[in-house]
Amino acid sequence: MKIVSKLTFLGIILFFSINAYAGQLDSSGLLDTLLDRFQQVASTWTTVIADYANWLFWGLVLISMVWTFGMMAMQGEGLTGVLAEIVRFFAVIGFFYYLLINGPAISQSIINSMRQLAANALGISTGISPSSIVDMGFAILTKVSSAASIWSPMISTIMITVAIIVLVVMSLIAINMLIMLVSVWVLCYAGVILLGFGGSKWTSDIAINYLRTVLSIGIQLFTMTLII
Repeated sequence: MKIVSKLTFLGIILFFSINAYAGQLDSSGLLDTLLDRFQQVASTWTTVIADYANWLFWGLVLISMVWTFGMMAMQGEGLTGVLAEIVRFFAVIGFFYYLLINGPAISQSIINSMRQLAANALGISTGISPSSIVDMGFAILTKVSSAASIWSPMISTIMITVAIIVLVVMSLIAINMLIMLVSVWVLCYAGVILLGFGGSKWTSDIAINYLRTVLSIGIQLFTMTLII
């Protein structure tokens, strides 16, 4: 009986508390605002880091060129072989240099495309953001609190408790998405230094792995959006 009385009292308290504050408690785009501010700060890194990435890239290109054509000269390669190697060498260098100068834009396009693809699959116009996930949790809590009744405190207590649990879970999901998006911006703007390793055939895998990592995060965001 004591337990029932306590639950009844808790239900009454929750009912009045949630009704009083449900309209005031919302994320108000807080997580999105934090994310936008971080992106603005991260975008300022590009100029400095890109300069170092360029130096790294062309330094590796020079080393690779000296080694490649030096070995060909020592092996006595014919003119045809030399010309073929020149075409191949500069085609590869041109590809990786394109990735270097367009790295941030390519990374953002991959992420935005995956999020938009998931949004289109769900039939919504824009991708789900961290704040919108929290807003869903608050919307559920508000509806449940509105449907709660003081005349059925036990049921109301259970309903509101479940709604609060849902809100907590969705908040954790939103924070996880926020962390993933922050990781994306770090990769987009600071990770461009990794594309500088594309200047050499010995280190080009590092540049490729950079894009693989971005794609992997994009797929995770795609999956998370569909699940939500």
